[in-house]
Amino acid sequence: MKCQRVTEGVGAPRWVRGRWNALFFAAADARDLGVVRALLATMVLLLSFWYQSDFPLWAEVRPWVWSPVLAFRGMSPGMLSEGLLVAVLWAWRVALGLTMLGLWTRGSSIVAALTGVLVLGLPQNFGKINHHYGLVMICLVILAMSRAGDAWSIDRLRRVARAARGPFVPESPPSGAEYRWPLALMQVMAVLVLWSAGIAKLRSPGAVAWIMTDNLYYTIIRHYYTHSPPSGLGLWIAQWPLLCKVLAAGSLVLELAAPVLLFLRGRWRILMLAVLSAMMLGFGLVLGVLFLHFVLILVIVFLPWRAIGTWIAARMPVRGFTLLFDGSCGICRRTVALVSALDVMERVEIRDARAEWPALANRFPTLTQAECLASMHVVRSDGRVSAGFEGYRSLAWAIPAWWPLLPVLYVPGVPLIGRGMYGRVAAGRREEGCAVVE
Repeated sequence: MKCQRVTEGVGAPRWVRGRWNALFFAAADARDLGVVRALLATMVLLLSFWYQSDFPLWAEVRPWVWSPVLAFRGMSPGMLSEGLLVAVLWAWRVALGLTMLGLWTRGSSIVAALTGVLVLGLPQNFGKINHHYGLVMICLVILAMSRAGDAWSIDRLRRVARAARGPFVPESPPSGAEYRWPLALMQVMAVLVLWSAGIAKLRSPGAVAWIMTDNLYYTIIRHYYTHSPPSGLGLWIAQWPLLCKVLAAGSLVLELAAPVLLFLRGRWRILMLAVLSAMMLGFGLVLGVLFLHFVLILVIVFLPWRAIGTWIAARMPVRGFTLLFDGSCGICRRTVALVSALDVMERVEIRDARAEWPALANRFPTLTQAECLASMHVVRSDGRVSAGFEGYRSLAWAIPAWWPLLPVLYVPGVPLIGRGMYGRVAAGRREEGCAVVE
């Protein structure tokens, strides 16, 4: 999707144009959007088994309670059978799973958005609207319109493998404005939800009435008996009228100040995000109204995940590795291209044992070129060398995506199977014309 900057001819003040362009159209790394896509789809998928477990029962609701919102006014409550709703629910879950993995991302995200509108929207037509579901639907639609599968996805791994035809060159993750605007739009929509809640309080009952009267006191008492909060914290707070007024003022100020979150960076953003999240979770403890979807979306779209990952990677006790491979072998090139794409902690140095051997021979005098061309070799930073299956097992310590496999790779019997499989693949690459030695 093409991105259009605000130009000089629009007539807006220069600082407004600068802020607008920086927020929506500054160059961004595709990995930022990819992480948000994976986390958001995972969150919605997992919560669907909790919040949407009874979704098919909406087919049995009687017509006289049908009060459709605008998007559903052309429907009637009996149009969709329970079986059809079950099918839609599971189609949504499958699409969310594919979106999470980044497999056929464009199509799966579109299906997740379309089916999500029905799954999340249908329950809003019976007199009660769950406002935090609206933000979930909006975020799914934004993902469907974006290039969210260009990083942290199986689709990217497939593209990397297909592109590994010539000499190995590490591929940098794509970047550009097309990876910034979807994330920025989700952030804007999230803070608007909070800001609009503050505006609603200003309009009714008004700031003075919201803060200075016993409005919050009565709200806490009423919710204790109607919403069953998980603790008696609300009743304790209700004993202190001044505390109720302070909390009412604090919630109003925080909701009205929520748009500031868009312009904060670093620790200040994390601090304000923590305060806003604590306020929303506090509503659940005191009022029994748990905005779990909203809090999780707020955290997912605002936390600097790549910076957090870099910070964690710098403190992980993972050694460096040098991978030596046969650059004339197509299978080997595809393999190291995938390893490079998965090396998010940047612990693996990849070297072509055919094209770079003179320099490699000086670095690793105990190795021969024939050995390195016959099978992949991995040299750890402490000098230990492993080849073939053992080389893959050694690399698994540096590749987070492979960590779940580590216990399996050390199970007795698995190395024997792994060596056999590696031997068959190595024999196959010789038959396909990969020269092992010159």
